[in-house]
Amino acid sequence: MTRRLARSALLLVTLVFFAAAIRPASAQDAAAVTVTLTASTAKAKVGDIVYFTIDVQNTGTETINLFFSLGLPDALDARAASCPGDHSDSAVTCVIDEFTPGSTAEGVFYVYVGRRTPNGPISASAGGDDIPTVFTTIPALKIVGSPHR
Repeated sequence: MTRRLARSALLLVTLVFFAAAIRPASAQDAAAVTVTLTASTAKAKVGDIVYFTIDVQNTGTETINLFFSLGLPDALDARAASCPGDHSDSAVTCVIDEFTPGSTAEGVFYVYVGRRTPNGPISASAGGDDIPTVFTTIPALKIVGSPHR
């Protein structure tokens, strides 16, 4: 419980700090990284497992150490991540050392729909060595029907 509160507090601080920079889009470019975010579904029931895919590309000319992360509303609970690099025991962050120019990578994040509210947009961020962090968001997952039993 304490670990989840600490993770939620860190996510909240991060989102508040970067709230002005978050703009809805399918992809945003920075000096060296692009990021896209997609959901496996637009709606789900409480008890479902859904997944979100983050695709990143090094569009710069230098090799970087890259991170990318998933930001979730409280109604959704991250359970696992499938990353091409290290996920540092995190279900919401991937780290790739020595991400070369032109490289692409995909992370898949498995999420449990825990309750209907509070729900909201889902965000992704990516950044690395001496490059601006980029953000993208998608609309909230529509939580419908009664929970699975």
